[in-house]
Amino acid sequence: MNPHGNTVLVTGGASGIGLAIAQAFSELGNRVLICGRDPEKLARAQRMNPSLHAISCDITKSSDVETMFAAIAEQHGGFNMLVNNAGSLIPSDFLTDDEALPKRGERSRPTFLERSGSPRRRYRSSCTRTMRRLS
Repeated sequence: MNPHGNTVLVTGGASGIGLAIAQAFSELGNRVLICGRDPEKLARAQRMNPSLHAISCDITKSSDVETMFAAIAEQHGGFNMLVNNAGSLIPSDFLTDDEALPKRGERSRPTFLERSGSPRRRYRSSCTRTMRRLS
């Protein structure tokens, strides 16, 4: 896998670890798209690194994800690498809710982004290898 010349989508890329990952991919010569819920954080990230392309999106809302994918396809021709950094909090009572924790051998509940038909599965191992090389 070539870590250069890709179009990379980093969810939660406006701050913290997501921003550090986005900047590292940018420095390697990739086109980097970041998404997040906070327009101020997205604008600040773009000021810090003008090569980042910011998209406002709440990945827990299917309409936001569909709009984001359409905008990426139109403006950038799609993306070939996903860093699924954003998370969401689903408050649960682990003592009384049998569905709150995954059963042995099961994965946790997927985000809408994972269920939406993104190219995540196709590029999952490539992204993992690249992230190991970057660290």
